[in-house]
Amino acid sequence: MKKFIFQLFAFFLFSSLIYIIGVGILGSIFPKGEVSNIIYKKGFNGHLYSRINEIDKYDEVDILFLGSSHAYRGFDTRIFKAEGYSSFNLGSSAQTPLQTYTLVSKYLEDLEPKIVIFEVYPGTFVSDGVESSLDLIANDEITSETIDMVLATNHIKTYNSLIVGMFDRLFIDLGIKEIYEENHIKGKDLYVSGGFVERNNEKTSKVVSNLEGGDWKYRKQNLNYFEKILEKLEEKGLKIYLVFAPITKERLSKIENKKEIDQLMIEYENKFKKTKYIDFSSLNFLKDDQEFYDLHHLNQNGVIKFNKFFIQKLKSDLFLVN
Repeated sequence: MKKFIFQLFAFFLFSSLIYIIGVGILGSIFPKGEVSNIIYKKGFNGHLYSRINEIDKYDEVDILFLGSSHAYRGFDTRIFKAEGYSSFNLGSSAQTPLQTYTLVSKYLEDLEPKIVIFEVYPGTFVSDGVESSLDLIANDEITSETIDMVLATNHIKTYNSLIVGMFDRLFIDLGIKEIYEENHIKGKDLYVSGGFVERNNEKTSKVVSNLEGGDWKYRKQNLNYFEKILEKLEEKGLKIYLVFAPITKERLSKIENKKEIDQLMIEYENKFKKTKYIDFSSLNFLKDDQEFYDLHHLNQNGVIKFNKFFIQKLKSDLFLVN
């Protein structure tokens, strides 16, 4: 019996080693996700690689932006700079509270913000976080926080991506692979220093009347990490704005439990005294067919109009003080 257990254990170790090596090699040969369940995309949508790699150029910023693509596509650091406020946008594609928590744990001390603008699009609370975890694994340094994130996501794609990421960094250290350099212009997107991604003034196509909607139920894990983030930020004495950024009226009309979502954010506002929730999801001066390039992202004209309005709102609430 002891011999059998030893052989079984040895087989498990050998099989695990073969699996890890196989995933690492396949991920290096096919880096764009052509192999099922092995997805490792450095330079993924959203320019997270460029964003992470310039964090060390920033410290003691006035404002830190957190959240999904609505954050890094919706808050233009240049506009805030023109108003006299330094800022950094730490948004990433489909970022759920789990990835936000990971990024805050890694970089809050480096950026030392005075206030935090936390974009809270409901879709990110519904998501399983796999897409955003894959983005962070490929485009950020792999640390203990990354491993914690992968374990919490608990998906075969993120485990495989972590393996490929470790091989990728090993090959770079050995000189087998060159250090990646991301182009700041990708298709219609332009990366702007400080974390913002500018989209040109492309406009939405005709309204999609059959857009999928429904009753958006938040995942318990996302809410747990959301609360952890607010606790961590308030422990630092930071003022926090929870912001539902603008989306088209067509998109908004499909969220059937919008009142429940607002009420939940208000409950967090009441629980965390330095936290304030403001719903900018529908602003009359933003037209669906003029200031959006798709159903829930602003084009540059929309960003300019929204940011100027937003800054005035913050000033009136005494969150921003020159």
